[in-house]
Amino acid sequence: MKMEKRENFESFEEQERRAQQELNVGALIKATLLAGIVIFAVPAGPWMSQESMVNVMGRGMGNQAVIAFVGHFAVAFLYAWIIAVCIYRLPLGAGVGFGALLALPLWAVNYAVFVAGAGLQANEVHAAIAHFMFCLFFSVAYRGLAVPRPRRKDGDAQASGPSRRTQAPAGGLGT
Repeated sequence: MKMEKRENFESFEEQERRAQQELNVGALIKATLLAGIVIFAVPAGPWMSQESMVNVMGRGMGNQAVIAFVGHFAVAFLYAWIIAVCIYRLPLGAGVGFGALLALPLWAVNYAVFVAGAGLQANEVHAAIAHFMFCLFFSVAYRGLAVPRPRRKDGDAQASGPSRRTQAPAGGLGT
């Protein structure tokens, strides 16, 4: 098996530039599921997990696990879309940092809707930690998953010439 040389492919910077051109919906879905599952299972970190599997972004829902699951992922996909729209054009470090900082306004809106609007009280420290963890995990996962595979610099050189598999053998046995 022949190893390809790195110089035959676009640089990491060129890959990053392509990733910043458009929102990657596939990466958004995968990153949301990854971050959402972690926060649903461990909403405020392993040291405060009494609301595990019955929370909507850190807000305990009593014993209503199915409602909590559906609600949690509805909120997670909404948050993910907002975060992704805000960070996909930023450089990697700025994107992850800004994505994590978006936890504060998202938590404030969540507080206004759930506490002020619906009267669902929760431990706000747990809810704030869950928001921060989701935003951080999603930002890291999205930026990692959104980077496309490197392209060959020389175009499709292998496709233009005969490949090793399609060439006829040169000679007798073992050659």
